[in-house]
Amino acid sequence: MPGHTGWLILIFTVLLSAHAAKTFAIGFTSPANYRVGNTPIAAATGDFNRDGKSDVAVANSDSSSVSIRLGAGAGTFQSTVGTYIVPQSPRALAIADFNGDGLLDIVLTTAGSIVVLPGKGDGTFGAAITSSGDALPGDLVVGDLNGDERLDLAVVEGGNVSVFLGKGNGTFQPPIDFSIGRTVMTVATGDFNHDGRRGSDQRHPLISYLAPVVTCVDSAASRDRVAEDGVPLPPRRRHTRDKCS
Repeated sequence: MPGHTGWLILIFTVLLSAHAAKTFAIGFTSPANYRVGNTPIAAATGDFNRDGKSDVAVANSDSSSVSIRLGAGAGTFQSTVGTYIVPQSPRALAIADFNGDGLLDIVLTTAGSIVVLPGKGDGTFGAAITSSGDALPGDLVVGDLNGDERLDLAVVEGGNVSVFLGKGNGTFQPPIDFSIGRTVMTVATGDFNHDGRRGSDQRHPLISYLAPVVTCVDSAASRDRVAEDGVPLPPRRRHTRDKCS
């Protein structure tokens, strides 16, 4: 909200599924508003205190903070707000276990850094763990992008996608940058060629398709692969920086 100087503003809307009388079979109840920080820009949910209820984390750009609202059940949240200060201007946020302790953590992209708030399992978070990041990051996606069973990040910035390989302790390696050639708004991962694997070099499809590599068909026999439902599958491919053998 331009010109807003207060620490908190009303932003959060919870829409509860409900049966609307007569007009619609399914509708929504009136919104419930919850205060968080100044200029919220991203949000994600997770069970931060392991009570079986969904909690929410909100990244606040102008406050340079993260607000935590613990779930009270039935689509509502507790009145207490947990606030954590992070480096300048968070841009995107996601929830996952980045240090392998079985507890949910929060990861954020900020101006120039990747920030992880390690979860304690009781709804609170430890001190921020910071890794170097992009100057003007945008959307992010979490996944094991190189097959080492550690969570990594792919972050968009302008016309690039930057891949930050996780070290398994809440920190990340320096980015591997891939130029897309045009402004990128968002990023997602998936098994786009339905081969059920990450390739012979054990890299995720995101890296395999963006990296400057040569794609080779593994063998002639692989061209005739058929899935269980009878739909032909694309040939198995491997990725190399050399010529196909």
